[in-house]
Amino acid sequence: MRSILNRSGPPDAVIAYAVRFDAPGHYRLHALGQGGHDGELIDRVAVRFGAADQIGAARPDVAGQLALPGLPAWVEGPTFAVESAGWHWLALERGEAPPRDLSRYPSWRIDQLVITPTDAAAAARDGATATLADAAVAVPTVPPSLQPVVPSHPVFAIKDGVAVIEAEQLAYRGGWELRHEPRGFTGEGYLYWTGPEHSRSVEGLGGNDDDFGIRQGPPSARLILRVHVPEAGRYQFDARNWHRLSDGDNDAWIGRPGQIIDATSPVVRIGDSLRDGTGFTWLDWGGPVFEFGAGVNEIFVGGRSIGFGLDRFVFFAADDSAARERALDPATPPTTPLPGPR
Repeated sequence: MRSILNRSGPPDAVIAYAVRFDAPGHYRLHALGQGGHDGELIDRVAVRFGAADQIGAARPDVAGQLALPGLPAWVEGPTFAVESAGWHWLALERGEAPPRDLSRYPSWRIDQLVITPTDAAAAARDGATATLADAAVAVPTVPPSLQPVVPSHPVFAIKDGVAVIEAEQLAYRGGWELRHEPRGFTGEGYLYWTGPEHSRSVEGLGGNDDDFGIRQGPPSARLILRVHVPEAGRYQFDARNWHRLSDGDNDAWIGRPGQIIDATSPVVRIGDSLRDGTGFTWLDWGGPVFEFGAGVNEIFVGGRSIGFGLDRFVFFAADDSAARERALDPATPPTTPLPGPR
């Protein structure tokens, strides 16, 4: 048996493939792919495998790992035993990350996957024709354990020229961690970026989830800010933040899907340089002005440097000094999200 699997299933942290085996036996997974490094470091992808009728809501067992080098190459993956013919789930997810100080962007890309019997020659994978799904055959439903968690993003209305959003009011994951020390935050805590670092631009590397040629990490790790504007206008953004050093742990990415937010790029940096001392302070630089249309507008913030904390976000009418003063006052209560799904 030889199969190249087309991608199916959830597009988030786990990529799942339904594979139907026509005979029991021992099989090996081969992959054509590459890691996300400039050098010789290896990205590791965990491979899960299990019979569809035995998984249910549980996750398939880890069968092994794919070790992907920096340049595209075929690699041999784990072997697995198929005890009976029928449907099985093959799932890929991020494995053990390289050491943080050796790699700024652990990531991976898969071009092709091939399954062969373990006694088949490795050359059998080269030039294999893609296996097409048979429309007459019912594919099993992706089990809940392999489905992505789709967060709900609240909407905050700008009222009297101001919206104040506590960071913990947002859906956060993928590197963001709620912390309660040191003290000085507003609300219940602040979000701290634990990594990995996404601090270098790249050229000529595709598939890095770097929508704009900048290593900003996967969309699943972004904080989504959705604000409802009663009428179109110019609104200033700022963020109350925390960091320890004057450089190295002091910035994040900010962008607006599909739109330029400065003269050259749809994604820019926001950051702080301890100009106003340590502790929780507002941004020293990088708070852009957005042209918002009437209705719901969306902004994303992505982690860039490990150790940067975000306490609250504000939007205020760019030409209204009174609105600016209210927005930047830590005593101003946060905006209550609008009711209902958005």
